[in-house]
Amino acid sequence: MFTPPFYKTYWFYVLIGVLSSILIIIFLKKRLESIVQQKEVSKSIEVLKNKALQAQMNPHFIFNAMNAIQGLISVGDNLNSERYLSKFSKLLRASLQDSRELCIPLSKEIENLKTYLDLEILRFEDQLSYQIIMDEELEIDLIKIPPMLIQPFIENCFIHGFSNIAAKGEVKISFEENELDQIICKVEDNGIGRQIKESTCKIHVSLGTKIVKERLMSLGKITPEEAIVYHDLKDKKGNAIGTRVLITIPII
Repeated sequence: MFTPPFYKTYWFYVLIGVLSSILIIIFLKKRLESIVQQKEVSKSIEVLKNKALQAQMNPHFIFNAMNAIQGLISVGDNLNSERYLSKFSKLLRASLQDSRELCIPLSKEIENLKTYLDLEILRFEDQLSYQIIMDEELEIDLIKIPPMLIQPFIENCFIHGFSNIAAKGEVKISFEENELDQIICKVEDNGIGRQIKESTCKIHVSLGTKIVKERLMSLGKITPEEAIVYHDLKDKKGNAIGTRVLITIPII
């Protein structure tokens, strides 16, 4: 009886099949582990990067707030300086606490914005007002966004928009969700406008708004063109009547 060589036997083919399957499984497992590890590393980098950018935001805000308190004290307004310091302490505690978080509820961000705006009202001696408008369908306690994103744009209203303005300053802030699961925040003021500001002084690029753009870019698939969009508001005669800023925020 003819005996075939071992490499032509049935059991050899089975063994080769089993070994091939084991090698394929090992390769796929290693590949999957590599992909997961790369994603975890990328995620860790993004978290650290976002926290680093966020950490830069707080000193910037604190510096400007302390200047405001110093201004009140220098003119002898002790009552308002004490009120300002009390509100500032509240906002500072919230800011320091939020700096440890990657994201916070939208409701908390809005609460912090109200405290900040109340501080500015004190500083401007009630020569301004503000409105915060929210889409009724927004679940502000469930939606989470990175902290300290909106405040720099509101700050720009006071630093640039309301400088040398004769009328009472007004700030309107609104929030709504679009179909891409993004929050669209609109900050609008009735200030002197960007064109007049740029024609009378050297163009100033806010460190805070620059950091915000970097943070937004690191959070989701948002292009630099859509992350922050400015609109110069004009009346029928083409006169500047304010500025509107649209900020696109990915929901975390």
